[in-house]
Amino acid sequence: MRELFESVLAQAEKSLALTAEAAAAFQHRGIRGDERAAALATFLRLHLPGDFSVGKGEVVDHNDNRTGQLDVVVYDAGASAPIVVANENLLLPCESLYVVIEVKTTLTQDELDKTFRSAARVRALRPFKGAFIGARTEGAAVRAGECRCLYILFAYSSNLTVDGWLQGEFDRVKAAAQTAAASLDVVDQIVVLDRGLINPEGKAG
Repeated sequence: MRELFESVLAQAEKSLALTAEAAAAFQHRGIRGDERAAALATFLRLHLPGDFSVGKGEVVDHNDNRTGQLDVVVYDAGASAPIVVANENLLLPCESLYVVIEVKTTLTQDELDKTFRSAARVRALRPFKGAFIGARTEGAAVRAGECRCLYILFAYSSNLTVDGWLQGEFDRVKAAAQTAAASLDVVDQIVVLDRGLINPEGKAG
């Protein structure tokens, strides 16, 4: 099973990389970004259980606090249907939100700054008039009114050199959190397709 799982992941990585390369044919930066986010959304639709739906758009709470556009959202359409379904975007109640994925072609300090500001807006939403919380640690129990929304930054590459990448990227992550006046745990995972993974709160990669 381990070999099979690793094979599926390797094939997915190659497929996403090829899509990113094909998107480079477009001159408009926004179109390139849309194509690369759509490739990741398609992969998730193919591999997630049927109870999960995948889209893009805005998320809103009962106080009309909004996130701005999010590249990829994974949500429970059975528990709470989207408020608005347009041609390409959804307006989604935060109560049905499970995962947010921000997709970047190349990870830079500016993109990290934008991501942490966006993640802080998601964290500020009030699902069921409660709160989204960071990952629980050391076996902490769930309290009434607490909800989780996994926030992932997915980048196809980084503008940092390979040598010392992990420490250099983490230094930029800390700077981005400070700039956004947000805690490190508002972003749960940072995935750089051709480099590796960073868990900001766990200070591990």
